[in-house]
Amino acid sequence: MKGFEQSALSVSAVAFFISDLIKNQLGPVLIKGEISNLQLRKHSAYIRFSLKDSKAKIDCLTHSSSNAAKLLSHLQDGDEVLVFAQPSYYTKYGQVSFFTDEMMKLGEGIFRTALEKLKQKLYEEGLFEQNKKIPLPKYPSHIGVVTSADGAVLQDIIRVANDRYPLVNISVFPSLVQGADAPLSLYNALTKALSHELDAIIIGRGGGSSEDLGAFNDEKLIRLVVSSTIPIIAAVGHEVDTTLIDYVADVSAPTPTGAAMVLFPDKREILQELSQFKKELHTSLEYIIKNEMVELDYSKQLLINFQLEFLNKQKQELALLKLKLQKSHPQYILEQGYAKILEKNKKLKKGDKITIKTKNKIIYATIDDIKD
Repeated sequence: MKGFEQSALSVSAVAFFISDLIKNQLGPVLIKGEISNLQLRKHSAYIRFSLKDSKAKIDCLTHSSSNAAKLLSHLQDGDEVLVFAQPSYYTKYGQVSFFTDEMMKLGEGIFRTALEKLKQKLYEEGLFEQNKKIPLPKYPSHIGVVTSADGAVLQDIIRVANDRYPLVNISVFPSLVQGADAPLSLYNALTKALSHELDAIIIGRGGGSSEDLGAFNDEKLIRLVVSSTIPIIAAVGHEVDTTLIDYVADVSAPTPTGAAMVLFPDKREILQELSQFKKELHTSLEYIIKNEMVELDYSKQLLINFQLEFLNKQKQELALLKLKLQKSHPQYILEQGYAKILEKNKKLKKGDKITIKTKNKIIYATIDDIKD
């Protein structure tokens, strides 16, 4: 192998050879395709985008001051265009890009047209209506996440959960989020998540081109989201990215991190609410205790008054009873001027001797006569 070292080409030499070959042999070409992953960034010297059809995709760019750039400012992903472009090979990155100054719009591309038809169909069926949305739980205890198991999305959600609401349990339902097999993978993962007792589900991925996010436009997946009795948060791409799942989800978050922020309450706010509740409860208890003390004092006074009234009444009744007893006493009768014959069980007759008692005297007498 050492013998061939002197004749070996450097990486740079091969790269420059490819660059010259592409530039000189291929030359400028006229290309028709749909715009994808259009990046209109302020203060950038270049505008980058892709052109795609059903089988392939190529990278393109244009200077921000070109005629193509002016047209691109009024276009969006899915528009079909004609581009006159010069291929270039970037030796540093080993990539082929097509540089253009001129572009012409043809219409809406086949992919965008199909997506708009599906969107209109779902809209007419009423699947986007707000009254179909399920409110999120205030304090979720167990949530599911449908996304790539090794992507940054899952780590972002876990990070936010640990910071804001560490009490929540998170179950992961891994899925492909890009490529031809992604729609079915997402459908199966979400189906599995819906079979669990969850308080909410986050489904999503990070940013990407429109074709990268295309799995979240799948009709079968969209209808599964609509049928869910568990609230679902769509967290697909960045703030500017919109897919059909954003329209049917119960909540559409601008980013996966935003989804976690919406779903998880802040433990600091909870502690502050609990502290405020404690104060209000303490104040309420003080008020209740004061009112109860007033009621107790009032009841105590009523009881005292009742006791006094009862005692007075008993005294009056006792005095009446005492008076009645006094009046029924034999001595009371004598004091009224009456006299009492002291003989017991004796049938009196004329000539009998009797004893008569008065108030102050005892009289001994003989019966002179008895009349009926």
